[in-house]
Amino acid sequence: MSLPLPQFGNPIIKEFAQNPDELNTNALIEVFKSSQINIFDIAELAQTLAGSGQIIKFDKNQEIFDLPSTGGPGSLSTLLTPLILTALGKKVFKLGVPGRPAGGIDCLAQIKKYNIEPSLNELNTWLNKSFYIHIIASNIFAPLDSKLFTYRKETNNLSVPNLVIASILAKKLVLGVSHVGLDVRVSEFSNFGATWSEARANCQLFNKVANLIGIKSKCFITNGFILQQPYLGRGEALLALDKIFNGLECKLLRNHFYKCYSMAISLTKRKKDSDTVSKENYKNAFISNLKLQGSSYSDFKDVVQNIENKHIHYIQASNKGFLSINLRKIRSAIITIQNELKNVKFPDPCGVMLKKNSQDYVEKGEPICSFRCDSFLLDKFQPTLSECFAIKPYISQKYDFEEVS
Repeated sequence: MSLPLPQFGNPIIKEFAQNPDELNTNALIEVFKSSQINIFDIAELAQTLAGSGQIIKFDKNQEIFDLPSTGGPGSLSTLLTPLILTALGKKVFKLGVPGRPAGGIDCLAQIKKYNIEPSLNELNTWLNKSFYIHIIASNIFAPLDSKLFTYRKETNNLSVPNLVIASILAKKLVLGVSHVGLDVRVSEFSNFGATWSEARANCQLFNKVANLIGIKSKCFITNGFILQQPYLGRGEALLALDKIFNGLECKLLRNHFYKCYSMAISLTKRKKDSDTVSKENYKNAFISNLKLQGSSYSDFKDVVQNIENKHIHYIQASNKGFLSINLRKIRSAIITIQNELKNVKFPDPCGVMLKKNSQDYVEKGEPICSFRCDSFLLDKFQPTLSECFAIKPYISQKYDFEEVS
């Protein structure tokens, strides 16, 4: 049960909500970076952000699920877990913001005619017809959250855990989510902590705030320093889905799928695996979502075929030894090229498919990855991508996966 919260109990939140200009937005960010903030403040901000637009209300006994992430390259959890949860008979309503470099909504936006910004009437129709919906924060839904997120991105303030928590939970409140799992990716570029202990503390804080506003939650900590799966890029994430649907996934991608499956199973509190859930069920859930939001499976196949055909460039091992892959640098390389297309909402000029993993032993000249890039940006992307790989004489790797309830 949620506790009663004062409306506009924190004056900084009140001033920001009434006038979200640059001065008040900066003041809010600075206060939420400090130790002055408590769980009531974070909960109040989440409710304020959610209440800035339309809120969809359901019967209190209705179970709505979602599994967002804290960002970072390589995980497909925001694309895969909705399909798994839907196949398990759960409703999944996702309200997202643009990711870097390849958030779930960014990837789906690559599919022709896929509608990520429905009107309120359209959404209400969808809610009565579907188990899975995936849309973006807009002027209708959580506009203040969208504005704050954009400003945080522009001012390099994405990695503020108190604001991350408020933003994520605000979007759950908008669509009536009752059960949320959070994929927390620990890395130097994470929004939720660069160390395991920082991430664990922020997970515990997230669960406390979620409980305060009446949402059941748990977090899953994964190691963002190591490769989760080899398809990196907006189009590449869709290609990975296609490989999974058709049983053509490599071992690393298959293992990542089962991690996502584990998160979904844990979030639904299922006692055992289900023999009735197959990849055909996940594919059908995806096709239903495509149709609902105005697109089609053939449009999806057109995108993935086009992406695969463009992978004509390669990076090869410069020497023999153990491969080291710098995911932070790959992420930066992709984002830098994406940012070159300033007038495109979800640009997708480049992407990478890794053929080797960190700690793999490679021979000189072996292909490490294939990649695609728009021709006019190739001379900028290729040398930057080459610098993301090193050959070392040793192996060193820590941590993997942890659940925080």
